[in-house]
Formats: sequence, structure tokens, C-alpha cells
Amino acid sequence: MIKKRIPDNEFLRNFFTLMSGNVIAQLIPVLASPFLTRIFEPAEFGLLGLFMIITNSFSVIGSARYEMAIMIPEKEEEAKNVFALSLFISIVTGIMFGTLTVFFHDIIIDKLQQPDFSSLLYLAPVVILFISIYQALNFWLIRKKEFRKNALNKIGQTFSSTAGSIVLGLLGVPYGIVIGYALGWVAINIVGWIQLNSTGFKKAGITRSGMQKMFSVHSDFLTYNTLPALMNAVSSSLPLFFITIFYTSTIAGYFTLARQVLIVPVSFISYSVSQVLFQRATEKIQQKISIKKEFNNLFMLLAGVATLVFIVVSLTGPWLFSLVFGSKWETAGEFARILALSCSLQFLVSSFSILLPALGRVKTISAWQALYFFAICALWFFGENEIQFFLYANLAIDVLLYSVYFVLILTALNQYEKSVRQNTV
Repeated sequence: MIKKRIPDNEFLRNFFTLMSGNVIAQLIPVLASPFLTRIFEPAEFGLLGLFMIITNSFSVIGSARYEMAIMIPEKEEEAKNVFALSLFISIVTGIMFGTLTVFFHDIIIDKLQQPDFSSLLYLAPVVILFISIYQALNFWLIRKKEFRKNALNKIGQTFSSTAGSIVLGLLGVPYGIVIGYALGWVAINIVGWIQLNSTGFKKAGITRSGMQKMFSVHSDFLTYNTLPALMNAVSSSLPLFFITIFYTSTIAGYFTLARQVLIVPVSFISYSVSQVLFQRATEKIQQKISIKKEFNNLFMLLAGVATLVFIVVSLTGPWLFSLVFGSKWETAGEFARILALSCSLQFLVSSFSILLPALGRVKTISAWQALYFFAICALWFFGENEIQFFLYANLAIDVLLYSVYFVLILTALNQYEKSVRQNTV
């Protein structure tokens, strides 16, 4: 019945396939959250949040952003060399992060002021490596339009992570919630390689000279996007990092749960949208065809979702968190209420941010990411205030900067559409 209502349009079919998989993937930890919040204490969620800060931030540069270039080449052989290059760089950076962790372990723990995080720090480079490798696998599957396999991979990851955390928690394994998260990335890598082979991927055509050529051809991703992408990833993690430093681990735990329940699910949907949109936009841009229709259709749909999220969380946040997760998590619901507007706006804008690299606006992305990084760094000066004041300052920065980001996206899109109209005249 649902499929009959979906237009016979490849773009929308791919979008709904990937989005439905990610929705199911996010329902798993959401439905399991009432169990997790009763097994683990807020302080343990705080450790998970800190671990995710480190792994998610540095995995962004794990392959020097070359994974994004997998979509661009028209020739299959060139795309395979970009893929191989991404894997090679991921392994090199993984070894580098591991070496740095061993040599600077004590200094890092001292700066973090989190002695309980000591053992977990050694696990971080391993997870960074697995995330980086999967990013390359993911973009290859997207290039091949294997959206169903991509969706199934996400479901497998969240199920493995959630089930692992619950089992380890019940067994009383130290840091069970963090180890469970790491197991999820191991699982998705195993499945990802199986899916890669099922697409008929062959190593033929991958050469050292081919990888060197692709390294040079797509060097803009390394030169102009690697550092800004790291800054952007760190920016999204800095609020929790500052909370960990200025406030208690319990408050950090409340903030982590609020982000997990509110931001993470919509981020996965946004990611699904951007992946399908990237594939579709790249294909049309290569043919000098308008992409305005896809943009308008998605904007109306996602704007409705963003508005719904904002209204529900703003009206029921504390009550909903207390009901679902237990009374001790009511504060997390208050944090979620403050974050609701920021989350909704980020969801809407981030879904379309992939249009900038598709349109060759890598420098534009880099400039905004640098601006956002320095704006978020300003939160340091609010660390001595009450946590609510800190969160409202974070909200103000997000609303302002993401509004600017959306204007940049619309400007780039309008300029492209203008060039398409001129070429058709």
C-alpha cells in the first residue's frame, strides 16, 4: 500500500529505501534506551559521549575526505582507484592515531580530567579505523545505487551495538556501553565487505599509478576540506567536551542521552537524504540537468519532519524522558527541550549540505566550517555559568550559523540552475 503511494521515481525510491532502513536502525537503540538507562548510570553515558566525541571527530579525516570523491569519476576504474586510495589512507591514519595515543596517553587523560577514561582511550584508534574504512565502503555502495544494502548495514550496526551494550551491561562488564558501541562498528565493517563483494567488485584496474593520479585529481578534498571537516566534526562535539570539563560527569550523561535520543536519529535520516541526494545530484550535474525538483520535494518533506520534532520535544521533553527512561532522567528531557530548535534546523540544513561538494563548492563548505568552529569555541567563555545558560548560548550560535549555511546552499543552487537555463536557451 505504501509503495503504491510513492511516485515511480528512482530518486524517491532510493530515498525512501535508505531512510526507512535508517529509521528502523534508529528505532532499535531508541526502543532499547529504557533498558540501557536502567542498566547504566548517567556517568557511564558521559563516558560514552566522550568516546564518541573522539572517534566521530577524528574519523572524519580518517581517509583525508577522499571517500567523498568515490562518487565523482565517470569511469569505473578511476572510482575503484579512489576507493583503494581511501582505504590506504584510512590504514595509515589509523596507525598514526594509535601511535600518538600510546605516546601521549597520560597527557591526554590529564587534560580530559577523566581518569575513568584511561583504558577506553586505547580503544579509540581502533574504532576510528573501522569508521574510516566503512565510510569508503558506504560511498562505494551508494555509487552502485545499492541503497537497500546500505540500509541493512545500518540496521545491523545499531542492533549489534545495542545488543552488545545490553548483554555486557547485564554481565557487569566494565565500560560495557562503550564496548558495545565499538562492536557495532566491527559488525558493520564485516557486513560491508560482504556487501562489497556481492556488488561484483573486482580489484582489476587498481594500480599504484592510478591511486597516485586520483590523489592528485581530487586533491581539493585533502587541501581544502580535510581541516575544515575536522573542525566541523569537533564543533559538534565541543559542547559536550566543554560540559565534561566545566560540569559533572552526570550532567554530561544527561546531555549525551538528550543528544542520542534527539539528534542522533534525525542525523541518520539527514545522512540518508544527503547520500541519495549526492548520488542523484552528481549524476544530473554531470549531464547539466536541473536538480531543483528534487530539492523542492525534499525540502517540503523534511521541513515538515523538522517542525514536528521541534513541537513534540518542546512541549513534552521532560515528561517524555521521565516516562520512558525513568524519573532520574528528567533533566535530560529539559536539555532536549532547549536543543529542539537547534536539532530541527541542523537536520533540515545538513540534509542539503551535500549539494555544495556536488556543485564544486568545496571552498564554500570549508569557509563555513571554519566559521562555525570558531563560533562554537566561544562557548568556552560560558562554561562558568549555569548549564541552562550554556545550552541557550549553544542554541543561539547554532541557529545563526546554520541559517547562514542554508543561505549559502540556496545561493549555490540558484547559480547552478541559472547556468542550466542559459545552456538550454
